Amino acid sequence: TNCLNFGNPEKPEVMGQLVKAIQGMGEACRRLEIPITGGNVSLYNETDGRAIYPTPVMGVVGLLEDADTVLRRWFVEEGDLVYLLGTTGEDLGGSELVKVVHGKIAGRPPRLDLEAEKRLHALLAEGAARGILRSAHD
Repeated sequence: TNCLNFGNPEKPEVMGQLVKAIQGMGEACRRLEIPITGGNVSLYNETDGRAIYPTPVMGVVGLLEDADTVLRRWFVEEGDLVYLLGTTGEDLGGSELVKVVHGKIAGRPPRLDLEAEKRLHALLAEGAARGILRSAHD
């Protein structure tokens, strides 16, 4: 499912944000083979004529055949090892960190490599199934 929260679509900038968000979500869902079964759109979200930040939200549900393989979002035991999987860059644009530390919203958000994400998801699923991973967080 999805939920699209945006400002006034009669404003070209907001309409552009909405169009790009839908295109990006569509591409990601096709490449990652995730169906969108429904959704909700909330528009005209403004305060004193200023639009909210564009807020596209996705909800995904999957089937877990063995509940013992579920990955927790927190550490399971003291001393658990922590690994960073995937790639990182100097791309904190649009992040809460930049907003809090520098007092502004600036920069470009991280680039998304859908093929790398697909490989990472497969690796996480295999690691969970084999009992190698006990927790994971994005």
